[in-house]
Amino acid sequence: MEKIQSILQTLSKSEIKYLKQLITVFHGKGDNKLLALIQLVEKNSGISQEEAALKLYQDPKSKAFFMTKGRLMDRLYDLLLLTTDLPNANLVEEDPHASHLADLHKKVSLVIALRKRGLSHIAKNIIEDTLKDEMLNYYPSLKISYLDTYRSMISNDIDELHRVNQELNNLFEVGRVESIAIGFLQESRILTQLKYYNMNSYKAKNRNNRRGVKKSV
Repeated sequence: MEKIQSILQTLSKSEIKYLKQLITVFHGKGDNKLLALIQLVEKNSGISQEEAALKLYQDPKSKAFFMTKGRLMDRLYDLLLLTTDLPNANLVEEDPHASHLADLHKKVSLVIALRKRGLSHIAKNIIEDTLKDEMLNYYPSLKISYLDTYRSMISNDIDELHRVNQELNNLFEVGRVESIAIGFLQESRILTQLKYYNMNSYKAKNRNNRRGVKKSV
């Protein structure tokens, strides 16, 4: 329940409305338990899992409730991906770089969904357009995903295949170096934090020791 409550608390009124519409549209027959669970959390943000299960299924340990909770989490994750550029999502608007990056990741999933429906020609056009995005140059691992998917769609152009293979090989090397560099930076950051923490702990311990000496005197 904590994850559901945490995510719902970050959503704007527009996003909550959109979530309810999304859940209603894809709901079948019978009671809409997902919508009911959202309404419970809206009325009582601190409601416990047992209380929610009791209200929805008359059983605080209901297995059906766990399934409902899992489906709601899936819809919440869908919403977060769908609303990266929603006009009234204030937290998103504050970070346009993150919003742009989220859209690039989202398009990879869209391309896969299109291929599954036999619409590879549309998927290929999306990849070709997206590969022109300069932001991809700063994320070699993401660009590799696009190129690798694009490569699998090349059917009758051996020169294009060779070009993509060469670009992928170059990116693999760039990604390897970048991964090593990021690893060193992360290690340096952690070591700096630990050193800062240890220094503060050492100073605090010395202050307490000096106070103890003064009191004993």
